[in-house]
Amino acid sequence: MSAYFGFKECNHGLCNAHLVREGDGLKDRFDPRGVWSEPIINWLLEVKKQRDSGVLSSEAKLLAGLRAVVGRGYAALGFAPPGEGVKLSPCTKEFLSRIRWLDRLWFYAPYVVRFGWDSITLFDNNGSERDIRPVKLFSKVFGCWRSASGLASFCRLRGYLSTLRKQGISPREGLLSVFRGNPIVPATT
Repeated sequence: MSAYFGFKECNHGLCNAHLVREGDGLKDRFDPRGVWSEPIINWLLEVKKQRDSGVLSSEAKLLAGLRAVVGRGYAALGFAPPGEGVKLSPCTKEFLSRIRWLDRLWFYAPYVVRFGWDSITLFDNNGSERDIRPVKLFSKVFGCWRSASGLASFCRLRGYLSTLRKQGISPREGLLSVFRGNPIVPATT
């Protein structure tokens, strides 16, 4: 995650779908009754439901809510949250995977709740991963790109088509407009 936060010129939000999926896995493996993991998962999904209905909360309220539910998760496992500015809680090897999930939720809380107060941040990053997948697939199938300019051209074309699609414009119409010499220029945000 440290490489992700190396980009200083953008606003970060974590993929909550991954956090929920990881929580579900931990619940299945270590918490079948859902004592400590289920309230956290339900809290994230409830905030998503509110966000999807158009209700945005304040950042302070969301941070307090997440920290409260994660704090109860720590307590249920017999641990305390990490201190201010500390990334990891001390724990035994037996509890490592459970506590590290809670630690990520606690330490990165501002980035976890961003989707609930920032209207342009999404709950998950599925769209971004979908945009990257063709590049990874191509490099896996063919081993590499023959040239940096070929990769740049491929990415430029994929980015253009993806932007058109996200703005409700047919990619086919976009390509036709390019070949006609009058390309559709997507709106910028």
